[in-house]
Amino acid sequence: ALDRWAARIGAWSEGAQPHDAHLISSQAAPKKASRDIFCYFDNDIKVHAPFDARKLMGKLGLPVGDVALGK
Repeated sequence: ALDRWAARIGAWSEGAQPHDAHLISSQAAPKKASRDIFCYFDNDIKVHAPFDARKLMGKLGLPVGDVALGK
């Protein structure tokens, strides 16, 4: 699942659409060289979310900081 999301986020960040996108409009999006992407990460198993978010960031080539471990 993370590979799929990484591909989708990568396409959006480059101004493109994922090949399997379900769009609400048939009108083409404005052409852009890049886009800022904000991704909110949530898991069924909450304690996994920070680690999975870091994996996704790594797949996107983004810098990954330390995860603060809760009690």
